[in-house]
Amino acid sequence: MSGDAGRTEDEDAGASFADAVNTGINPATTPAAAPASGGDAARRELLARFHAERTPLAERMNQAPNEQERRRLRDELHQLDDRYLQQLAQYPAGTRYQHDDAGVRSSVVAALQLRAAYFAESRLGHSDEGRRDAEGHLGGLRASGPGVEGGAAWCGAFANAQHGRSGMDSDLGRAFMHTTNAENFFRYRHNGRNPGWIRADGTWHHVREFHQSRGSERQWWDAEAVRAHQQVTPQAGDVVLIDHSGSAAANHVAMVHSYDPSTHRLTMIDGNGGGFVVDHRRRDGDHGAAASDPNRAHAEAAAGGQSLRRGGAGDVTMSVRDLDNEPTTDQVNADVARVSGNPGARRQHSRIYGLGRMSAVDYEDHEYSVRDPGSSNAAHDAQGRARRSHR
Repeated sequence: MSGDAGRTEDEDAGASFADAVNTGINPATTPAAAPASGGDAARRELLARFHAERTPLAERMNQAPNEQERRRLRDELHQLDDRYLQQLAQYPAGTRYQHDDAGVRSSVVAALQLRAAYFAESRLGHSDEGRRDAEGHLGGLRASGPGVEGGAAWCGAFANAQHGRSGMDSDLGRAFMHTTNAENFFRYRHNGRNPGWIRADGTWHHVREFHQSRGSERQWWDAEAVRAHQQVTPQAGDVVLIDHSGSAAANHVAMVHSYDPSTHRLTMIDGNGGGFVVDHRRRDGDHGAAASDPNRAHAEAAAGGQSLRRGGAGDVTMSVRDLDNEPTTDQVNADVARVSGNPGARRQHSRIYGLGRMSAVDYEDHEYSVRDPGSSNAAHDAQGRARRSHR
């Protein structure tokens, strides 16, 4: 279910991305309680302390013996992140996460993405709020759901909204509006929804070159890399593209909720999905019905003990995949060939098409352009873009 909503690459997504991020702790909308003290040296020292304190806790979480303990440590890690991110919000938004140490930069991305995953989880059991988040990106269209005829697919818009609530620059608020856009975003293929140029220190740069200069590039892993689970360890907030249609292309957007490195089980959360939703008919902790469904039991533990049931399209849902059982490329191609031209046939294998990770720069505040600022269209583009200096 792509988040394209039938719109072309160059059509305006409509309502402000900022409208979808007006809840939760968000440095984009929460003014600093006091001005930053100590200048840039103090900011760098704060980032270094954050990394030093976060690293051992993150390692303990990854080595947890079961999902319940992993969830407890993830909650503790999120609280630590939140404390430091609120302090960092006092510093200038254009260089807030800049640091010379690669480990520090990785910790920043992990913390911001984890916060996005927690924002997404806050919509589990509240799908109406998840749909409203997404509708801030759909140009006035209604998100598909109960009682909505002809509603727009909103999986990508949901992911954009949760990263926006965590501080993603509003100029990037259309990045995941279609699965193709999402892949292009992480692979630095710029188009009408993915700006190719960024302005920093009074100068325009290619986005990828600027990210390289800051030592924080976006990352992309394709299906084979994810299946091998040797080149990548998924982390909360990573954007996941799913392929489950009659072609070998991606057609759904989800987010990593959590990952067990020992069993290679990946828990995802998505909008307009078909996984598990909160079961309001059962009390949290009443997991008897999940005993015969290992994936459901795993999702309930990952969700902090919330009771879950099978949901459907139009919901915010959780799902679990075993990366050891991801289909090979040959299996996918054979599956696609079998259903091609055969109405009513269904794919036997769905797969993770690819996985993307943000740059720390994506969560700062910069000016972007979809066209070369040196072109004759630069002045027109600058006038047509609604800049919001909100940080």
